[in-house]
Amino acid sequence: MDAPNVEAVARALGLNYVYFPAARHPETGRDFGNAVLSPWPIEEGWKLFLPHPSRLVGLVRAAACARVRIGRRAVRVYSVHLGRPSRSAASIGGPR
Repeated sequence: MDAPNVEAVARALGLNYVYFPAARHPETGRDFGNAVLSPWPIEEGWKLFLPHPSRLVGLVRAAACARVRIGRRAVRVYSVHLGRPSRSAASIGGPR
């Protein structure tokens, strides 16, 4: 998802959010990434780069991270798009 769409969804639902682009789409040039949406206050947000590029096109992968305040507790929340397993993982008994 891109920044304008994340903002529109969060606004329509009345939620707080953090959004971090991971990469630019190779065809459209638009940024896309992950977001955390929360009905509770978001105290801090950050991007966590993941160690491996995407399998199909080799793009950088990242998670959106946030510290959310729920009452007196601070909770860390992570949002990541996992993609699908490769053929080799499925052929050796990995996740399907």
